[in-house]
Formats: sequence, structure tokens, C-alpha cells
Amino acid sequence: MKYLFYIFSFLILFKPAFPVIEYLVNYDYISRVLCINKDKPQLQCDGKCYLMKQLAKNASDERDKDKTERRNKVETPFVFVLKEENILPIIEEVESHEKFTFYQNFYKKTIHFKLLRPPMYVLNS
Repeated sequence: MKYLFYIFSFLILFKPAFPVIEYLVNYDYISRVLCINKDKPQLQCDGKCYLMKQLAKNASDERDKDKTERRNKVETPFVFVLKEENILPIIEEVESHEKFTFYQNFYKKTIHFKLLRPPMYVLNS
């Protein structure tokens, strides 16, 4: 299962580099057959036009994918309704107390100074 995750993450990470890898592996075929400028050797294209076309295609596919994902997301507003008649008695009750008696301090010191003292003597070997 772990290896499947690694393979999947590797594919996602290097997906933009696949057209470049394909160009490097199939360089001869692309430069001889798929190159648009093969009849103009002075340009020294050697299939780079095909590579640029593939990179542009992948970039546009990703942009289209992002746009469709944004369209599919629907924002739903969160509405919170609170009735005033329930709040007013609580506010009046709190205002009637001069001192808050329900507060308790649960803080305790966690540092023990007995543990932080230096040793009393030094062992000589």
C-alpha cells in the first residue's frame, strides 16, 4: 500500500515533465516525422515545435481542469439565527453579579526547583 502511494505521488509530481521526457526518449522520431519545421533545416527546430505544442496543451488542460473544479464548487452561506429573548435574561443575570464567582484557577506550577539544583559534591576518579 505504501509503494502504491509513492508511485501515485511520483506520477502526480512529475506529470508536467512527461512531455519533456517523451521528447528526449523519442527525439529521432519527433525530429524526423512530427516536426512542423522539418522542411526548414535552417531553423534547427529538431522537434522543439512539437515539444512546445505538447507543453502548451498540458498547460491548457490543467487550466481547463481548474476552471471546471471552480465551477463545481458551490459556496453555501452559513446562517446563524439567535433569538434575543434567550439572551436578555443571561445578560441581566451577569450584570447583577458584582464579582464572578465561577472562575477557578486551575494553573499549577510544573517546574520543580528541587530538580534544578546543582549537585552538592563532585566525584573524583
